Amino acid sequence: MRFDLHPNATVQDVERWIKKTIKLIGPGFHFDTPASEYVKSDTGERSFSDEECVSLNNGIQRAFQLLDDPYEVGWDVLMSFFDNGECDGH
Repeated sequence: MRFDLHPNATVQDVERWIKKTIKLIGPGFHFDTPASEYVKSDTGERSFSDEECVSLNNGIQRAFQLLDDPYEVGWDVLMSFFDNGECDGH
């Protein structure tokens, strides 16, 4: 899984990146969680390689540089997991 975001990304690019990233990771995504701390629930293994961690963390850093409120951008995507029954809220 790659989370690459071009260094010259625009605000719109970052907004699309946030939404895509949340869809890929799922409702457990949080901007404040370092990528290296995500683990697979069934095995306890890290979810992402070192390279993926770097690209995810860099993308999050870029989001905070360009956007006033990255949390707001992804809110609708996060809530869709609950609205669609993909998450039971626990």
